[in-house]
Amino acid sequence: MDFFCIERGRLLDKPSLRTLEFPDRHSVYCLVDVSSCLRSPFEILLDPLEGESLYARGWRLDDDTKDRVIDLARNLGSWSTSENSAGILQGFRAAMNATVLDLGSSTMPPLISATVIVRTTGDDNNVCGTSTQPQVVIDNGDGTTTTINATTPTITAQPPNRITNTGTSDLQKKYYAHASLMLIGWGWLLPMGTLFARFLKHRPEALWFQIHRVLQVVGLLFAIVGWIIALVNFDVFRDKGHHSYKHGILGMVTMVLGLLQPLNALLRPTHDGTTKDDAKTALRVVWEYAHKGTGYVALALAVVTIGYGTLSLPNPDDQKTFQTAYGAGVGGFLLLLFVILQYDRATYQEEHHPDKASSKETNAEEQAGMLEAPSGGPFVGIRLLQLYIPLYGNTSTINEKVHEHVLITVHKCLE
Repeated sequence: MDFFCIERGRLLDKPSLRTLEFPDRHSVYCLVDVSSCLRSPFEILLDPLEGESLYARGWRLDDDTKDRVIDLARNLGSWSTSENSAGILQGFRAAMNATVLDLGSSTMPPLISATVIVRTTGDDNNVCGTSTQPQVVIDNGDGTTTTINATTPTITAQPPNRITNTGTSDLQKKYYAHASLMLIGWGWLLPMGTLFARFLKHRPEALWFQIHRVLQVVGLLFAIVGWIIALVNFDVFRDKGHHSYKHGILGMVTMVLGLLQPLNALLRPTHDGTTKDDAKTALRVVWEYAHKGTGYVALALAVVTIGYGTLSLPNPDDQKTFQTAYGAGVGGFLLLLFVILQYDRATYQEEHHPDKASSKETNAEEQAGMLEAPSGGPFVGIRLLQLYIPLYGNTSTINEKVHEHVLITVHKCLE
């Protein structure tokens, strides 16, 4: 069994199964063709004691023995990309004569180096060790194997300690730390900063900008720490086809886009004038589109990345917990914040700028009235003309005369 699956506590290819409870369901493909499994140490598991259900971690293989076991498993195993279509699919078993190199500890099995490696093969459902007449496959140490009829090899030497803990506490802490930091950063703080930037501009003294800047900086710091934890402890970029691989690729793209945001913020061009109402330069307009667009794309990718991240957790129960926390907890909070900001904008405008609210109503009534023709008379639509002609009344003598003519005509009409 590879230590990666032991440390996860769950089989990578069958996450619903506990590793030390169902090692016979571990696929040969996962053992020898998945990078995270292949690059981790290999251990020999001991059968459960009577009345127990967990296998024990018995011996750890040195590098040379591990390579020979991998070669043997590849020769006898079968998976989608292998050439041996009739080989075993899961439950690879091996026994060996070996020399103990290190006695290990209470948490680490003894290290051994094998001189002879034997393995029982079965033909029942392509599961190792189920044949009624087993054979022994002997690794000759020179790249060749010898198969003989024999009884199932048994382990005659026992390690000083039977280790049944999976070592999951340390790895799970890293999973939880990474997931929690990313959930706080990309799931909570950074979207909050975007909402304040979008919906709090009605408040004076650029309050939205102050909040936005603080939230984006703090949120990005949380994300950077979570990113470092992932880069140091997880190797997902070689496990193509798994959720962790997709999560890793999307995560890298999302983080690069996130790191670009404070950098392009430092290059923010100023307005053409001195106030917010002054015209913006073309460069400023381009920058705003780039800054906002990059931020929105990064947040959208973060949603997908977090989704794949929850599916990458070893324990299905943990997957559901983080999915609930993200979907219901974070999503519900952001929705509530959106509603609060909308309410704040409406009440603030009503309290501090009632003229704007009333002018909007007046404009709406005037526009509706201007679209209605006067009852009777030949001057249909004359009030609509009166709305637009004054816009040009000070630009030319012709427009001034037209404007004056229309007003006189309207007055005569009213008389």
